[in-house]
Amino acid sequence: MPRPSNWLFNVILTCLVAFGAVSTDLYLATIPQIVEAFNSTPAMGQLTLSIYMFGFAFGQLAMGPLSDWRGRKPILLLGLYIYLVGSFACLFAVSMPMLLLGRLIQGLGASAAPALARAIVADLYEGREAAKVLSYLTSAMALIPAIAPVIGSTLLLWFDWRSNFAALLLFCVLVIIGTSLFIPETNQQRGGDKPTLRLVTHRFKQFLSDQTFVAYVVCSSAVFGGMFAYISSTSFIIVDVLKLPVHYFGYTFMFVVIGYIVGAVVSGRLVQKKGIVSVMGMGIYLSVIASTLGVLSALLHYNTLASVLLPVFLYFMAAGLTVANGQAGAFGLFRSSAGGAASVFGFLQISFAALTGVLVGQLYDHTTLPTMLIMFTLSISSLLFYRMSLYKKITA
Repeated sequence: MPRPSNWLFNVILTCLVAFGAVSTDLYLATIPQIVEAFNSTPAMGQLTLSIYMFGFAFGQLAMGPLSDWRGRKPILLLGLYIYLVGSFACLFAVSMPMLLLGRLIQGLGASAAPALARAIVADLYEGREAAKVLSYLTSAMALIPAIAPVIGSTLLLWFDWRSNFAALLLFCVLVIIGTSLFIPETNQQRGGDKPTLRLVTHRFKQFLSDQTFVAYVVCSSAVFGGMFAYISSTSFIIVDVLKLPVHYFGYTFMFVVIGYIVGAVVSGRLVQKKGIVSVMGMGIYLSVIASTLGVLSALLHYNTLASVLLPVFLYFMAAGLTVANGQAGAFGLFRSSAGGAASVFGFLQISFAALTGVLVGQLYDHTTLPTMLIMFTLSISSLLFYRMSLYKKITA
């Protein structure tokens, strides 16, 4: 089908890809304040992030196959309206359980946006071109969550934690309007079997029976999980460990997200020449180097802004080289069911990240060591799996 050239299409598509990240990054600075407001614990505060991710993961299992059957646009709008309901629940929460329920609903709804935005790219582009577009989209969308924590922490200077959820609600309304007006239906193969639990299970097994698909998932998810380990603990690291004022949080987070943008831009330039697997390898090796530096600084008790942020900056750069290429490689294996492939990939990647967040919450000891050790372990795991699987594709 003809590719939309309207710049507004690209802007809305970028917002959709960024939707899940905005929903976590904008409110990160509020987690310590939420814990205090509900007289709770840091582990419960981090659970508001992990439960959102679990909802996000399970939602993708339904949204992807539904979009293959009914089309991308109607399911995309359905997810956004569900998110709207969850945002209202969070905004007016009077207890931690109510806030957790609202975050779960937000996650279920938000799952449609990035998964189906990437499926739209898969509908319109192929192979390395799709990887290039996804890399540029990822780098562009990273600007939004880079700014989001600054907005979130700035709001806390004048308002309480609820203002962050009001901002998320407004963002959702604007994306709904933009999607309704500027996103066309791109799934030209919709129809076929109605997605049932049996069909979803069958497709899940189909995707997981493909060893190359699994390799892309594992290598990408491990690096993504390491990145999420930092994201889920960053507000406590900045405020509790480094003793910085809360309004500094947004700027420190913006700095490391710039690393992701740099990685994604470099990936977009290299992937056409080197190929998806080679660029992924560069990112994985860089993640090992970055996390090693992070562990060393933690063991030596170098609790300075530079000793924490520089290794994390490099790790986020590694993720920019790895994650989008893993997605493009996996989706390209199943072009006729890109929505289903996107949903399974997203489910596995986000579930892994959510579990990582729970683990960080349980291990947090008012130092950076647990976070850095998790990042190191996951990067080594990604490297080992890469060497045993995908590396053979460029050495064969």
